[in-house]
Amino acid sequence: MTLYSPSAYRDCLATSLEAQSRWRAHKAEQFPDDERNKKALEIFQRIEPEIAVLSGSPLHLRILTFATDERFGGEVEFILRRVGFGVFPCSGEALLEEILAQLELRCRSTGRLFAVS
Repeated sequence: MTLYSPSAYRDCLATSLEAQSRWRAHKAEQFPDDERNKKALEIFQRIEPEIAVLSGSPLHLRILTFATDERFGGEVEFILRRVGFGVFPCSGEALLEEILAQLELRCRSTGRLFAVS
């Protein structure tokens, strides 16, 4: 069983945010008429600094309860790929709330609880 430490989770999220930001910048150049990539890039650039400040917050710690499974990183990346394409967080906190809501939903819908209490 994999357990992400707070620093490993922070690194995973930061790396994923940076990768998604670069990907959206590339796609915005590739498809200049598609505003979704530009919007996603703007969102990532705005919330990246906010995420670091939330490290250790109750919301951050609740998300870490799901970090006992190797699927955790993939679940977080799935949510990040939706930013600008159905998910429009107004802040870093809103993004973390979306991540938490989707992790909880995934647990309920699969009937497999991979979170620890």
